[in-house]
Amino acid sequence: CAKVLREHFTLAPVRAEAEGSRVTLNEGFDARAIQLTGNVVGQVASIADAGADRGVVEGNPVMSEHGLVGRVTGVARDVSRIMLLTDVESRTPVLVARTNGRAILTGDGGGNPKLDYLRTHDPLKEGDRILTSGDGGVLPRGLPVGVAVKGLDGGWRVALDADAAPIDFVQILLFKDFTQLLQPKALEPSVLPPTATGAPVAAPTPVAQTPVAQAPVAQVPFAKNPAAKTGPVKAPAKPAAASH
Repeated sequence: CAKVLREHFTLAPVRAEAEGSRVTLNEGFDARAIQLTGNVVGQVASIADAGADRGVVEGNPVMSEHGLVGRVTGVARDVSRIMLLTDVESRTPVLVARTNGRAILTGDGGGNPKLDYLRTHDPLKEGDRILTSGDGGVLPRGLPVGVAVKGLDGGWRVALDADAAPIDFVQILLFKDFTQLLQPKALEPSVLPPTATGAPVAAPTPVAQTPVAQAPVAQVPFAKNPAAKTGPVKAPAKPAAASH
């Protein structure tokens, strides 16, 4: 086998720079505002050489130069484990760009993940672009995933953009779950909308509850007709008999 490889194949590096080489960053560069780039370690794209020391946390999206690869599911000091979109445990909310339909991209170990729980008014078409939907707040909306294709089983699958080229480098987006961006108390309004009386009502917390004064309402009886008589009503007098 080694003899055949030597006779018929020539191996060359895919990049000219030395592994682990450093670059010069502009003044004011903020790594938290963009993404990290790391080498893929091992025979499959499941480990990246960027970890907690560079701000990576579980759930961060992982991109190649072409599209979404997966997300971080484990973090050590200087390495991260990546769950690929094709993993049998991978579930990713996606949308159809043309129709805004929703689906769950489900990995089954094959090269093209399935589109499960598809909800769309217009029928899906070959080549429809698939993006992350952002549903659930786990991934940001609009990351490129791939295009819709018909599988051999007749179901809809996705040809991944990330498969356009071998994955040697990945970008880890330093994205937090939307629910972690603010503390729940920060979302509570300080003053509730005005009531019908026009007086604002203090929020339940942390301001103490203050009862809203109700405007006094006078009990007014219905007015009677002043021309009406309140005494007993007399029967009308009979007309006098006329003499002939």
